[in-house]
Amino acid sequence: MFDQKLFPGSIDEAVKKEIHSLIQIQAIRRLWAGDTTLWTNDTREAADFRAKLGWLELTEKLGPCMERAVQRAASLEGDGLEDIVFVAIGQSNLAAETVIRQPIAKLGKKFLLLDSIGP
Repeated sequence: MFDQKLFPGSIDEAVKKEIHSLIQIQAIRRLWAGDTTLWTNDTREAADFRAKLGWLELTEKLGPCMERAVQRAASLEGDGLEDIVFVAIGQSNLAAETVIRQPIAKLGKKFLLLDSIGP
């Protein structure tokens, strides 16, 4: 567990009260369970919130995708791969550093990052 220190200054009491409230309602457990009542009790709105919680399942979905990516990269090795282009939108460019460290990145002569917010 991380030992995080907060220095909220003039809002110190409000922050402590909110943290205590989140602990009391077991917000973290409920978030990971996809409990939309953290935000709303309206069933129509709940469907919208549920759709936005897909990122909670990312770790389960990422494994098979990465396995396919590794297999594809291995198949490119013998095909004369010269350039690798990583296309990022928004902050997904943060993943570029991880990709650069993968063996496939070393196969190319150039590694290019195309970022929607960068030059």
